[in-house]
Amino acid sequence: MPANSKEAICRHVVYQKSIFQRIEKLGRLLQHQQKTATAPLAPDFVTNMDCTARYPLSSEIDACVSRSMPTPESLRASSPEELCRGPLMPQFPDARELTELYDFFVENLLRWVPILRTEDIPSYEDMARNGECLLSNSMAYVAAGFVPGCRTVRARLAPAILSGLKQCVEESNEKSRWIAFQVIAVLYNWTMPTFHLTFSNREVSDWPLATDVLRAMWDRLASASTAQEASRDVARLLEHRSRDCDVRKHPRVREYLCRLWMYTIIHYRTWLANPLHVFKADPDIYTSKYIFRDYLTDQVIGPIIAQVELCLICERLSHVGSEFRSPQSCPTSNIADFSPHQPSTMLKKLADDLDTWYQEWSPGWTKRGSYEPLDAFYRFTRFCISGQATELCQSWSTSGIAPGTESSLIDPSIEAVVDLCSVLVELNPLSSYSLCFIPEDVFALALYGCEYVLGAQSKFRNLDTRHELSLRAMAELMIDVGPYGKEWTASQGYALLRRLDMRLSNHHGN
Repeated sequence: MPANSKEAICRHVVYQKSIFQRIEKLGRLLQHQQKTATAPLAPDFVTNMDCTARYPLSSEIDACVSRSMPTPESLRASSPEELCRGPLMPQFPDARELTELYDFFVENLLRWVPILRTEDIPSYEDMARNGECLLSNSMAYVAAGFVPGCRTVRARLAPAILSGLKQCVEESNEKSRWIAFQVIAVLYNWTMPTFHLTFSNREVSDWPLATDVLRAMWDRLASASTAQEASRDVARLLEHRSRDCDVRKHPRVREYLCRLWMYTIIHYRTWLANPLHVFKADPDIYTSKYIFRDYLTDQVIGPIIAQVELCLICERLSHVGSEFRSPQSCPTSNIADFSPHQPSTMLKKLADDLDTWYQEWSPGWTKRGSYEPLDAFYRFTRFCISGQATELCQSWSTSGIAPGTESSLIDPSIEAVVDLCSVLVELNPLSSYSLCFIPEDVFALALYGCEYVLGAQSKFRNLDTRHELSLRAMAELMIDVGPYGKEWTASQGYALLRRLDMRLSNHHGN
């Protein structure tokens, strides 16, 4: 065999080994941090909270990356034989591959990132000329997770993205900060949350761009200026600008909108991990709707503010639940006088606020049969309020609840879950196809509700046929989207189907 062929084979083997060595090193580092962190008690559905693990320090990430990556000087000084013996830098994907993946992202995934609009995104070549390769490569990285045979592209992109992102976070200039804001938002939206890992034993393909690493970088980036400073800057800016101008393109405004949107993503991930310990909003986030009061009809600003307002309702719901579960919230001497209807009375205000929210924002949604993210989150919130009211009534009732009453309390929550599932399963074909590219968090919300229905109805009565059909349709949909980078969603769909089949078998056996 010619010498150059042997050298090529050697380089290829070492190249493959070097990729996995670097990913495994970062994986062991981050997994160690997660194991040593203490997380609050979570429901059976989840066991690890996204926001509680201690994130790896920047210096720890630096040390791990620097140990596994050769420097340009060492590469130039090495002979071919030395290069074959030591780890090589992975070959970066060529421009054609990246362009196609970037175009795939713009066509299928960009719509799920409200801070970015198609008209604001140039071609891959233009972004390269403008020095925005980090953002375009991050989009290609995410897209590669949905395209068969492109996992090696992700592995080749990840080290460069991580290095470039860290550099942008450390720099203080405005351009670097905005690039980092966008890159983290894009990557974090489709990175598998840590609570998902409890459902499968498969290898996680997100290292080294894991959710905890991105969250640590986001916290560091956001800490450069507080939300209070950001909101005040935007408020002052909007007071002196015409309502007709495109305020979204102003650097301060777009950064603030990115902060708001990231708050909503983190909020729902922590809610799924533990509804009583959700990610708390900065006090100045509460004023975001007032700040943008003249721009609520904007196609970008409006949906982001609507999502924030919905999260704030959930946050208040979490606070109510914590108060009722606290021993100090009701003195022992007054327990006998406590009415089981009191929790529902206190939660009625939240339900009314949710109805008001729906009346304000739903007219702007698309026609029936199309997937609207806000609609799914709205129905999930309605289920949470109903389920919380039922649970609190049960826990605070000292004399017991009359037969049939408890079942009637649960019925609205079950109907809310069926309603939530209908948002996903009753779509027209093109909208159903778009579900292949949404983040897995949405399916986690639906699964959260399905678990509630199975648990509640196994306690009180057999599963109603209509409810069973709804849960079965949800499980089949989760299986159908599995080939599109959603192995976790598909595995949960199969598990849900097995539970439904088991219940049906037991019912026929009795």
